[in-house]
Amino acid sequence: MLKSPLPDSKPQTPENSTVPQIHQGTGVAKRLLVSLACLGLGATALRIGSTVIQHRLTHFTVETGIINSRTVQLRAPIDGTIAAFYAQPGVPVQLGQVIAKITPPPIQKDGTMPRFQAKILSLRTQLSQAEQGIAQLQLQLGRLGNQDQAIQLTQKQVAATDLQAQQAAINSAIAKADAAKTEYRRLSALAQEGAIAGQLVDQTKMAWDVAEAEVNEAKAKLSSAQVTLTALQQNVPVTPNATLMDQRLSLQRLIQKQTELAQGLKAEIVSQQQQLQSRQTNQQTQQLEIPVKAPFSGVVYRTDREIGEQVNRPDLMLTIADCNNIWVEALLPIEQVQKIDATQPVQVLLAGQSTPQAGKIELIQATTIEALKQQSQAVVPLMPLSKQQQALVSRVTVKLPPLPEAAKLGQFCGIGQSSRLTFKTKSTRFF
Repeated sequence: MLKSPLPDSKPQTPENSTVPQIHQGTGVAKRLLVSLACLGLGATALRIGSTVIQHRLTHFTVETGIINSRTVQLRAPIDGTIAAFYAQPGVPVQLGQVIAKITPPPIQKDGTMPRFQAKILSLRTQLSQAEQGIAQLQLQLGRLGNQDQAIQLTQKQVAATDLQAQQAAINSAIAKADAAKTEYRRLSALAQEGAIAGQLVDQTKMAWDVAEAEVNEAKAKLSSAQVTLTALQQNVPVTPNATLMDQRLSLQRLIQKQTELAQGLKAEIVSQQQQLQSRQTNQQTQQLEIPVKAPFSGVVYRTDREIGEQVNRPDLMLTIADCNNIWVEALLPIEQVQKIDATQPVQVLLAGQSTPQAGKIELIQATTIEALKQQSQAVVPLMPLSKQQQALVSRVTVKLPPLPEAAKLGQFCGIGQSSRLTFKTKSTRFF
């Protein structure tokens, strides 16, 4: 039995059906999204292409870089035999690590130390004699000093006695002058009374004048005696003994000469003792093995000796490479080097690495292939150069920072391996 449609239901027609409209709107959206995606991909490709073109215009890459590093040659410090040799090419070493040991040759007794000992004994005997001579000379000088003191004491006593005599003489002269003065005055009074002649008065006046002169002379002598006594009391020689003084000076010169001789002997004894001690220390040291240590941390690059070999100072024993001091070298044509911006870092991709390292241009040197061949650390050009380019090239050195995995770059810190260098060119405006 057929069911009748509902009263409000209408038959579906293309005009009132919504399904076709929905499908039509979805297709437009999809086409729009696809178009936008294509435009985005195109823009991205355009940007990538522009970036690549810009990079190629402002950079250039060299595939011929060669890794190098600082190397140090270790040489035998003494003559002897290599008792131990721990170094092998490619083995890492640490700062201060013992790499080898050298046993010095047996000591040959040459009688040197007995000669030093005999020399020291002879010098000590001479020193003892010189010191005894100085003691005797000082004793003689002391005796002369005692004699000088005795003479000075005697002179003081004589001067004191002379001073007393001069004081007595001046007293006598004063008394005589006073008497002459009194007699003169008495006779002058009598002459005025007419009792005596004037001639007698004149004679008395002359006697008075003579007495006054004797007083002055006695005063001068007294003053001289006082000065002499004062000088002697202050140990100032007034009338030195020439013979005694000459003896003192002669003894002092001899003492000085002997003292200088003794000082020279002491210095020579010290020198001989130091040489003897040095030889004794050397003999003791020569019985020990001398270690050869690594001057820095690195990798053994090459060995030139083996255990048991005889070496003489300064024979080459081994070479150590410094993995913390690595650089990359490359040969470039002059016209290409002129484009490099030396102020910009260089991207260095080492062999076996996926991430480039930032390096710094350390040296750009114009040279020739023939000159490089004559250098001890010549760069072997890996890039093909024409004969015109080989006439004059540039050696470019790019310094790398210490690499934490430098020892893993190869057996010898990557020395000799090739690397890729990407240089930044000098800025140029293209638009």
